[in-house]
Amino acid sequence: MDNLSSYEHRSVLESTPSANCHSMTAFSPQALAREPHGKSLRWLVVALVILFLISGGWGAVTAFKYARASLGNWRQQLQARDASSNPLAGDLPPVKKDFYGTLAGLKIVGVTPDSPAARAGLKFGDILVAYNRRPVSNQDEISAAMDYEQEQYSRTGKPATVELTLYRDGDMALKTLRVPTGRLGIYTREWTFAYAFVDDAIMQRNDYAEAERYANQAEASGQYTADQLLHMRVFCVNNERDGEAIRQSQVDDLYQKSPTDKVTLFGNYDLLYNKRFRAAAAVFERYLKIRKVDVSTELNLAACYVELDRYDDADALLKKVLARPNGDKNAPSEYGLSV
Repeated sequence: MDNLSSYEHRSVLESTPSANCHSMTAFSPQALAREPHGKSLRWLVVALVILFLISGGWGAVTAFKYARASLGNWRQQLQARDASSNPLAGDLPPVKKDFYGTLAGLKIVGVTPDSPAARAGLKFGDILVAYNRRPVSNQDEISAAMDYEQEQYSRTGKPATVELTLYRDGDMALKTLRVPTGRLGIYTREWTFAYAFVDDAIMQRNDYAEAERYANQAEASGQYTADQLLHMRVFCVNNERDGEAIRQSQVDDLYQKSPTDKVTLFGNYDLLYNKRFRAAAAVFERYLKIRKVDVSTELNLAACYVELDRYDDADALLKKVLARPNGDKNAPSEYGLSV
């Protein structure tokens, strides 16, 4: 592979809260029928999400900002959550001496202002490959490593600081810096060296053939896990307006060769995050043909329809979701518990 000098070209999605965000819970199927255009549908999807967040004790403005930043991408947030939140369970990675040539890590996609990470100089695009000499390639691993060091510090007062090992600015030379023990205040996404090339080929040059070659090379190398390879395959799903036949063939292949739920999860993680709505819609539609009913996937699909100007499809899907009785596990009020 050629040296990739710049593998990141997007920023964290952000939005500004509306002055009327407190009134968004007024949406209903009847209102939808009265105003069946793109704007009302988009806000209905947002409102469904916000209803759950506010009911769980979130402030309306905070809920609005969160929903707009992550609409249709809730499973992704389980994998790319703020490192200051409660950690996911995971095994503690063993200590290593040498990280030269490391091909997997965690890409920083957000740094909380005035956090330990910000004060230490961590920035968007940095790739963390180790936390105090323990390799970290997913949220479970970094949470387990942080918890271990925090427990040691709580019991003994040591270590007061830990060492981070990282790549920066596309340079594969390892860098280290020290931060206080404890939560960093960062958002991360799983990263692999090969995925960076796949991402660049598609997002920068729209070259699907090149992206497929990189994915094939990664598989042939034997250095990537099945999940890491599946991330690449999902990202390669064609997103072009005239690519329907290719897209459906790719989705067929994914669901035939990989676990159904995992393909859909990665559709959230890799496609919605990158606003690849045609590809994401194809993945979600196929999942619902298999599973029939799943409210989180239905709301994600409705969000895709709105972005693709398929308002009638979004209207029908949302009415179907809203028609379910309270207590149904796939009713909109239970959405937050289903993901």
